[in-house]
Amino acid sequence: MNSRCNIKFSFSFSSVGFIFVIFWCCHSIPALGSEKEIEDTWQVFHDAGMRTWQKRLLPEFRNVADNQTKEVLDETSFRVVRFSDFNAFSNRKKMEVIIPIGLIVTLFNFADAYSLAWVKPECVEKFKKYPNTLVDVYYRKLRGESEVYFKDFAEICKISKREASALREDQDVYNMKVNIVVDSLAFIVAHEIGHLVLNHKSGHSLTRSLLQKQEYDADAFGAKLASKAGFQPQGALFTSFWIFGLLESEDGTNNRDNHPPVSCRVDKLINRDELIDFPGSLDGLKRMGFTKEGFMKSLNDIHNLCVNALGGNS
Repeated sequence: MNSRCNIKFSFSFSSVGFIFVIFWCCHSIPALGSEKEIEDTWQVFHDAGMRTWQKRLLPEFRNVADNQTKEVLDETSFRVVRFSDFNAFSNRKKMEVIIPIGLIVTLFNFADAYSLAWVKPECVEKFKKYPNTLVDVYYRKLRGESEVYFKDFAEICKISKREASALREDQDVYNMKVNIVVDSLAFIVAHEIGHLVLNHKSGHSLTRSLLQKQEYDADAFGAKLASKAGFQPQGALFTSFWIFGLLESEDGTNNRDNHPPVSCRVDKLINRDELIDFPGSLDGLKRMGFTKEGFMKSLNDIHNLCVNALGGNS
């Protein structure tokens, strides 16, 4: 399998607010027919999420954490739940991090589409439109349309079932898909751990500026922890954050002011020099189809979006 393509992303989302929510991409799983098949599918993703936490994230986080963070990690319970709104969140009082199954399934489907486009250059343009399709279906579900499902990306790209199966079994393709999912989850979970370690508050009495500062601080904490633990948090920049940006541009309302604009969160997420210099970072970029120069250009584009979102004030 010698064909590889350099997927170039165009960040065109509007930045008017943000919500740490990811939508029900479980609809990309075909209708399964029986309740047992549906429950079995949910269970597979639940178990995968728990294994990722127990076997990958928690041990690697503990290996590099300071004493305060270790104490929080030891006290924190991790739950994967079947939520309809798909908010990933932490609860300081109960010392828990909760990840919805829908988020895991979304990342899996996104990474699956990405990895197929990586080896099928003719699918790149369809892949670039794929997140928009997900957002469209999400809002159709919100309007009450029940029978709405995503097609398998292989079907969208007119890849036969036999070829799609062979591609997905290729070790390079499989590793890319798993790495993208795990790297994205590493940042998302580390972000929530950051809220706990930093003892962040919640409530209507808090000012917008304080709530937004807490999000920036949790992002910085999460990126640093995930990077030190050997993960590539830039995976989250081009999975969940891409979707978040599209949700902003589709929603267009001002009800997400507790979170900063997506472009500003990405812009502040991690120092560019640290990102490039950290051991393994260039390999991480390469496995996602990026050159160092292309990635830096994308970050500069995002910076300009942030400046525009803030009315020209960086």
